[in-house]
Amino acid sequence: MIVGLIVRSFKIYSAWTFVPISCGDYFTAFIGDNGVGKSSVLEALDFYFNKHIQQWNYNHTSIKGGLHKSPPEICPIFIFKKKDINHRSKVYEYLKNINDILWGLGKSEYNPTYSKIIGQIESHFERLSIQGFNKEDYFLFASGVRKYKGQTEFSMAFFNNSKAWRTLCFGDEYESGEIDEEIERGYMRDYQTEIVSYVRENIDYIYIPSELDYQQYTKIEGATIQSLMGTSVDDIIRSIIDDSVVKNINSGLDRFLKGVEENLDKYQYKKPSVYQTRFNLSHLSSKIIETYFDSKVLNLKSSSSQLIPIYECSSGEKRRAIIDLAEAFILKARRSSKDKLVVLSIDEPEVSLHMSACFDQFAKIEEISKNDIQTIVSTHWYGFLPSASKGNAIYIAESEGSKWFNFINLTRYREDIKELKAKTNGMLPVNIELKTINDTVQSVISTIVYSNVCWIICEGASDRIYFNSFFNNMKNVRVVSVGGSRYVKQFYEYLYLALDDERSSINGRVFLIVDTDKQFEKYQAKTSIKQISFKRLQNCTQEKCIKLESTSSSNNTPATTIEDSLEPKFFIETLKSFLNDNPEVEDILSAPKIEHAQSSGFAFDLRITERDLLDKFFDSPRKKCEFAKRYCGLSKDSVPSWVEEIRMFFNS
Repeated sequence: MIVGLIVRSFKIYSAWTFVPISCGDYFTAFIGDNGVGKSSVLEALDFYFNKHIQQWNYNHTSIKGGLHKSPPEICPIFIFKKKDINHRSKVYEYLKNINDILWGLGKSEYNPTYSKIIGQIESHFERLSIQGFNKEDYFLFASGVRKYKGQTEFSMAFFNNSKAWRTLCFGDEYESGEIDEEIERGYMRDYQTEIVSYVRENIDYIYIPSELDYQQYTKIEGATIQSLMGTSVDDIIRSIIDDSVVKNINSGLDRFLKGVEENLDKYQYKKPSVYQTRFNLSHLSSKIIETYFDSKVLNLKSSSSQLIPIYECSSGEKRRAIIDLAEAFILKARRSSKDKLVVLSIDEPEVSLHMSACFDQFAKIEEISKNDIQTIVSTHWYGFLPSASKGNAIYIAESEGSKWFNFINLTRYREDIKELKAKTNGMLPVNIELKTINDTVQSVISTIVYSNVCWIICEGASDRIYFNSFFNNMKNVRVVSVGGSRYVKQFYEYLYLALDDERSSINGRVFLIVDTDKQFEKYQAKTSIKQISFKRLQNCTQEKCIKLESTSSSNNTPATTIEDSLEPKFFIETLKSFLNDNPEVEDILSAPKIEHAQSSGFAFDLRITERDLLDKFFDSPRKKCEFAKRYCGLSKDSVPSWVEEIRMFFNS
């Protein structure tokens, strides 16, 4: 997996720059204003993997200052499981020798000019450690290329200045003498030749720029589709054709040629060598592929059942086709964990798309990433922030001549944005929350006007998990969590403001739902647009069930969350699954159960101490989301009764 990138003198990046990419999640989105370097990150990785023998795209400032002073360099940072590499291989030995260089990173070993960038790298490595990565089980290493004295050669950024690397090259005596640059370059060449070869053999980097040859990219025999499938057409052909077939073809052709030559008096078909004239399986396979696929072009099936060649489609349709292809091949490929890692890199996947199509486009990209495809995008559409269930965004900003790379965890993006604002005294991020809600609201409005798509706008990430499960059989339902009741209300006001005069043109539905908080505040939601409904979850003490109450209703006790609104049977079973790691669960489960309860909030007759234990259990980090995933896995197609009310609203 690619976890970071160090770059210098390439495109927009002049000085040494560290770009965080991932701390273990498979989805990363680069956001920020035009010209901050989002696309340059994707292009730098493409150069490293696919175009390293081509002309470098130098930074203009570096050219003026002299490339000999700051040679262009692209150096990704990777993390690999040790157990996935042959322990007897040379690359394993080399990675073992240099593993401490990054795991043991410290500013004291380097020139003070590197202090800032090393501090940034250390912060990112701390995120990796929090996610469970460690030097006992993982190799963490840098492997790059640079342009030096007119030649492209392997490197590892400035990490060759570390004590671990110098000791590897020169032994303990290196501190007492001058560094022999040629000896060090020899070590670098030997190590990185093995490491780079291994990386490129085990990672396929597919870059989809904002402008591309769609017909070439969609060829099924092309490298892009073959990488996504996890199998090649050549493999399929080789598995069908027996070696004996090729031998018989060669034997038959040899006999034919011999017969021809017997009829020739002064002429002969010369055979320079047996190797040159022998027909092999590769020749046969390439001809089959060329003949079978050459005339086949991807076509779009229109609503009238007509076929439209991809090159005749609109720009938006072409863009959508690329992601549809990627999703289809990945989901059906049944990739093995032993397959290569595919890194799918997409520059502005929303380009040329109507606003109504952006949400679905990013939902497909996220689905691709869930299949262990590392997916990296650059985008100006921020509506994915509240809709993505996992991954991270890297917000790139320029301030006082420097670039800031701000890591945002998508499972808690609002908290990370608040921390960033506090850290920068409100300077960053600029308008990110406003743009997020604006892009999401525009997508919702566009879809419900142009189609019968239905939306659920809820509070948190765990709510989204439940609703996606409850409505998984309704393909026209989309779910967005916006980060709390305050933002659900804000979303509602944006919607109403935009649609108040357009209610007759609305085809879809929007259902907004919030918890009943302990500190409940009435909210007067309008009801004049029948296609929009705003309700809150409320436990009914008398009937021991959940009701969907008006946000302006005075009935506001007891406080009710979605965890109180589940089916008791599956709630209890899910709670039991946490017993091993959460001993306090046993005290909760030992409480008397209430017969005929219709909601999980009334599953137990809890005392105050037991209720506090349950609240504490759900308040622990990521517990609500983990509980939601386990609950949905157990309940499958069974849904709480109050969900039917939402379904009826969507179908009305």
